[in-house]
Order: sequence, then C-alpha cells, then structure tokens
Amino acid sequence: MPDPTSAPLFRLEIARLQRCFTVISFSASEAISQPFAFELDILGDGLDLDLTGLMYKPASLSFGSRKNFHGQIQGATRKHYQPGPACYTLIMGPRLACLGLRHQSRIFQHMTATRIIAQVLEEHGLKNCFRFDLPTECRERDCCVQYQESDLQLVQRLCAEEGIHYHFVHSRRRHELVFGANLHGFARSPVARWRQFAQQSGVTRFAVTEHATQLPSSRAGQHATGESTLPFVT
Repeated sequence: MPDPTSAPLFRLEIARLQRCFTVISFSASEAISQPFAFELDILGDGLDLDLTGLMYKPASLSFGSRKNFHGQIQGATRKHYQPGPACYTLIMGPRLACLGLRHQSRIFQHMTATRIIAQVLEEHGLKNCFRFDLPTECRERDCCVQYQESDLQLVQRLCAEEGIHYHFVHSRRRHELVFGANLHGFARSPVARWRQFAQQSGVTRFAVTEHATQLPSSRAGQHATGESTLPFVT
C-alpha cells in the first residue's frame, strides 16, 4: 500500500494517459465571470510526451485527496532538452475559453439572453455542461446582434447587460459552468462556533451594497452581508 506521506501534494491527471504527473510548481488566476487559467510545470517521469496530442485533453489538478480543479489542456511546451528528467509547462483552462477562438457576425431574434447563451454553448459541444440558477427569467429581446465578436465576448456582453455572473464547479471528472444573479448559485459555507474573545484580529462582519439603474428592477439592487466563519476570529 502506498505511503500517503510520501505522495506528492499536487498531482495532474490527464485523460487517457493512465498516470498522474508530479506538479513541480503552478500559478493560477481565477475570478467571477472570467475563465480560469492554470500554468503548471510537471515532470515527464521518463516519458517523451506528445505535446500536440495533449491539446484539449481533459485534465484534473489534485490538491491532496479532496480538492480538485478540472479543465482541459490548452497549451503545452517542453521547458528544456538538457540531461535529466524532462520538464513541461502546461496551460489548463475551462472549455468555455475555446469560445474566444471563433469570431462571427449574426442576428438572434425573439430570444432571451439565456437562450442565446445556451445556444452558443451548445454549438461548442457544451450541452449538459452548464446550468442557469437565476431567480427570474430574462426578458425576450426583439433582436440581438453579434458583429465581429468572438462567441466568448458575446456571452460576456449578454451576462453584463443582464446582471448575470458565472463561476465554475469542479470535480475530478468534469467542471460545470454555473450562471447566477445576486447570491443565487453560491453554496453557503458552514458556520463556525462563535467565541467571545478574539485570538487574532480579522474582519468579523461585512456588508456590500450595489445599485445599477440600467438593470431590470428585479435585479437593480444587490445587498449582501456576512460574518466570519473562522473559529479564531470574533
């Protein structure tokens, strides 16, 4: 039985390669309503990888035994050809990022923003890979024009116009694109027991208020409040 204390903390699993790769280092960027991006340095472990064959393969980055980030390989280079273990730099991102590769001009008629977004995503093979978690339906548009925009730019614009945000939910085998408005679509964190005296300073309560006059009245105002869930902060 493998010793879990000697296993690498960060591992990358690439579909159909039947093995996990040790991740030497990585950097990542992630934000609401933006495709995430990971740049990973991995060891080849004696393999001469076919970099072209890696492109757009599903991959999963594991943090220990519980946390996973899933995406697809969207860039691959070999770092050096010197003696010793081969090292590769891979770029991992969501399938959504590929929408930025297609530019076109067209007109959508008598459709809601969510239906337009769904159609564009399904055109890229993302059916059953996204969901909408919205409190109300968007209004139907008489006409929506896409003029020399990428499909990703179109989706981003429609989301901004309707006050919709999106994020990704990850598992080992897939990542799901979730569209929401206000606080819909976000899971509530477990609440920690409150302590009378703080062991260290920190933010204990917060409130955020936003008002946009150009959004539909049902989503024009947004207000969020919260309290610290850290057991050592009061």
